[in-house]
Amino acid sequence: MEAQSKLILDALLKQPLSAGELVNYLGLKTKTGSFKRTMKDLLEQKMIEYTLPDKPSSRLQKYRLTVLGSKVIAVSDIKKGVVE
Repeated sequence: MEAQSKLILDALLKQPLSAGELVNYLGLKTKTGSFKRTMKDLLEQKMIEYTLPDKPSSRLQKYRLTVLGSKVIAVSDIKKGVVE
């Protein structure tokens, strides 16, 4: 898994976040092309989803982890020996 994808999934473990909040979490100044591609890929792979699915461009839009995304993180952490 790409490092940026893992960081985004880790951030969304705690709570749903907006794109701006994720950008800040990653330490970026703006939404870079790489960030946008990563978000699109995570949405297409159904690892994250919109909190407002009927309004993808809403200013109130946030992203949350799906069940699949949670499982991917758990497996990744187990492989790294993070989980006891």
